[in-house]
Amino acid sequence: MSYFKSLAPDVVIASSTYPLDVYPAFKLTKKTGAKFVFELHDLWPLSPMELGQMSKYHPFIMLIQYTENFWCRHVDKVVSILPNTEDYLKRHGLADNKFICVPNGIVVEDYDIVEPLSVEYQELCDKLHKQGFFLLGYTGAHGIANALHTLLYAASKCQIANLPIRFLLVGHGQEKEKLILLQRKLKLSNVVFLDSIPKKQVHTFCKEMDCLYIGWQRKQLYQYGISPNKLMDYMMSGKPVIHAVTAGNNLVRDANCGISVPAEDAGAVFEAINKMLALTQEERQKLGNNGREYVIKNHDYKFLAKKIIEFIK
Repeated sequence: MSYFKSLAPDVVIASSTYPLDVYPAFKLTKKTGAKFVFELHDLWPLSPMELGQMSKYHPFIMLIQYTENFWCRHVDKVVSILPNTEDYLKRHGLADNKFICVPNGIVVEDYDIVEPLSVEYQELCDKLHKQGFFLLGYTGAHGIANALHTLLYAASKCQIANLPIRFLLVGHGQEKEKLILLQRKLKLSNVVFLDSIPKKQVHTFCKEMDCLYIGWQRKQLYQYGISPNKLMDYMMSGKPVIHAVTAGNNLVRDANCGISVPAEDAGAVFEAINKMLALTQEERQKLGNNGREYVIKNHDYKFLAKKIIEFIK
């Protein structure tokens, strides 16, 4: 027992998607006298209720709700990537002065360690650029939450307007086959679906694009905030971003690194694309530079780590 106490932690952090790990974490804090910290990534059970349409009376949802109430009452500190969740957590038992928002971050040096694109992908980008096309890129999951159908409907409007643009979508997910079927239904010749690429090639791909896109569903859940890692990758590439979002915060707006429009509004995305096309290369570069500078200043893990440590002390 004395050996165990000599190795006792100062802090125990429970960090997971759904919060069942709070019970062993809480038990460990009671055994060692350590502070109990909960790292909140997503609001559970609100996320599966909003995104998965699960009933609040589902046994799993009821279990998770009980657990959320438990950790809100017993936790010493809460660290969350979601900026607007404090009032929500207080309604479930969290006391004052126990919450801090620390967004997702990056290791700046990681962006110096990149790989070239495959010959096939590089040749495709080179070919489309030589043909005079503006390249709009997307990388990452093709899931329900990404609402990529909105981008395809915007692409249809671009095709009807005969805009010189090509949409390159890299990645996979449960919605990809449905999106490919939608592409065929809309007869989109300006959309190219590509397989996933290694993480170290994502930065290279983003830098080949003229503009990057990220979109969301229109859900009440997002009033509490968002902090997508993908957006950090986009901004570090120095390229402007079109952000289709209705949320409690907006990194693209804060950094002045692109154009923001409401979520799931294909007409608004189409208008944003037109505005982006109308900008000069220098204007787009300025937006891209704004994004990179903002992330380095505000999302470097070195800065965020100090913020967390000072809060927990």
